[in-house]
Amino acid sequence: AVQGSREALQPARELLDRAADLIYRELRFPNVDLPLLDPEDPGFLIVRARGGAYKERIRHVDRLSVATGIMGAAVGERRTQLVADVAADPRYVVPPSGLAVRAELAVPILLGEQVLGVLNVEGPEPFDEDDATTLETIAGFLAVAIRNAELTRRAQELDAEITAAQRILLSHRAAEQQRTRVLIAERIDAMERQGSE
Repeated sequence: AVQGSREALQPARELLDRAADLIYRELRFPNVDLPLLDPEDPGFLIVRARGGAYKERIRHVDRLSVATGIMGAAVGERRTQLVADVAADPRYVVPPSGLAVRAELAVPILLGEQVLGVLNVEGPEPFDEDDATTLETIAGFLAVAIRNAELTRRAQELDAEITAAQRILLSHRAAEQQRTRVLIAERIDAMERQGSE
């Protein structure tokens, strides 16, 4: 399922990689995850885009159930999860980074009522409401950008299909025109032979 999902998520991949890096570098959130819902199985988040220490320490793709974890709660409840002490929250899933994490802020990436993914940050110090508001704003922009990337991918696929259909049609037309020329030439030859007899 992850292989097929890779193709469906490809348009947003570079966008999310850049966003994760910017959120880390410009906003100074130490650990950033930007998972998207698996389009083939929306019960799972696929984490490919990371920023900060997570980008350096977690090099593999994660597939996380939305039925567990704080990110899963953000998806299920369609609202921001602000956790000041992850050790006291039974939903917390320890990432494979080996880093000490105290707080997590998980913001659903929503397009209307549809959840596309999660903007998740974790760090050694608690986050506040200002952090939540900032990331909610960014998540809104990401939702539109993800949708635009998907629409662009679909338009490119449709354009490729139309181009292929046009080539086939032109090929059939050329073949038909060639057959017509051959038939006309044969008839002209037959008429000339009849006229010379």
